[in-house]
Amino acid sequence: MIDVSSSNQCLMLDSMTWQGEIPISEENKAKVRRLFEEAVNQENLSAIDEGVATDCIYHPAPEFNGSDGAKKITTMFRTAFQTW
Repeated sequence: MIDVSSSNQCLMLDSMTWQGEIPISEENKAKVRRLFEEAVNQENLSAIDEGVATDCIYHPAPEFNGSDGAKKITTMFRTAFQTW
């Protein structure tokens, strides 16, 4: 989940719509792609600080809340899928 607005709401990518209802702007899609490219593909975890709100709530697993949680889950996936 990635904060792409000025509020603490989090973006859940669900067929590229906001919670399955409102289409996501091309600008916000670009922000998500950039964050994924930098944080996951380039292993630049500091990019998460810019793109994920510190109070972002990840409902499926609260231990991954906020930007620190996003860093944990990113590291976990990169470790599990090293050839990604």
